[in-house]
Amino acid sequence: MSVITLVAAVAKDGAIGRDNALLWHIPGDMARFKALTLGKPVIMGRKTWDSLPARFRPLPGRRNLVVSRSARELPGAEVFASLDEALQACTEPEVCVIGGADIYALALPRAHKLALTEVDASYPDADRHFPAWSRDRFTEASREPQTSVDGLRFDFVDYISKESAMSSDGFHVHGPHDHELEHAAQHEPKGFAGQLAVITAILATLGAGFSYMGGATQANASLLKNDAAIKKTEASNQWNYYQAKSSKQNLSELAFDLTTSEEQRAKYKDKIARYEKEKADIKAAAEKLEEESKHFDEQSGEQMHLHHRWAQATTALQISIALAAITLLTKKRWMEAATLAAGVIGIALGVAAWLHL
Repeated sequence: MSVITLVAAVAKDGAIGRDNALLWHIPGDMARFKALTLGKPVIMGRKTWDSLPARFRPLPGRRNLVVSRSARELPGAEVFASLDEALQACTEPEVCVIGGADIYALALPRAHKLALTEVDASYPDADRHFPAWSRDRFTEASREPQTSVDGLRFDFVDYISKESAMSSDGFHVHGPHDHELEHAAQHEPKGFAGQLAVITAILATLGAGFSYMGGATQANASLLKNDAAIKKTEASNQWNYYQAKSSKQNLSELAFDLTTSEEQRAKYKDKIARYEKEKADIKAAAEKLEEESKHFDEQSGEQMHLHHRWAQATTALQISIALAAITLLTKKRWMEAATLAAGVIGIALGVAAWLHL
């Protein structure tokens, strides 16, 4: 069964539209809508279909399914007489219901997820509203506060139905080999398949940790590289300052040679001595900044080396997990040995990364 997700932008008072049009223009919401629905079937009512701009009708990169009791054909869309018929026509893992109010009301009782943009405003003159729903039936999975360029506040919120979260036949995100391993382990918990399931679980746990460390070291490398660039820029500024002082010193030395007044010569001599001291201080500061930049560069290189080690370890574990699935299907003991060998290599690389080798 497909996961049914309702995608909507909803005001505080439940308003979603007026005169078959949106009540707001929020580019961030449009971008999220595209990210949520691209590559998936979208189910909508006839009015929602008609409200789409002509250049976006049908919505590109998606199956467009329109529920209409009157229309028989719509260019670029699949037309169905009921929501049930539209859902039955979908075999994809997830289906997005995108409006309008009547379609939302029909789909809400069977929804697994709500992907809402909750707009912090009320619209008393709206004529279309999102159906009332029980928050006791859903669990808030995530919330991301946002502010539009014109100051309108809104949140990206994902809700998951409690029935789906708790049901053993609800929706899950599986890796490419997980289902086969889980199924076999349930039927042969202490045998060959059970051993592979345990090995796979251990490798997957280690792989998750290695993947996290790989991401962390890459982020550290980027930050250190940025620090090195900042220090290098500061050093360059100091050298420019040093050059300016040198130019002033050269002018003072020229003036010292040209003047015949002892008073003026003494004045320029003091300036030359001051510029010399200032140049020495500036040079020391510039050289210190260059050393700091070099140090940050070296640290960045070390972190990137560790990132590659963690990435290699994660890849080896992923190969090992894939080999475990092949082993389960072929029942070959030598494949089990290959699985263990790849796992050992991955763990060894992880240990090397941990030890900064």
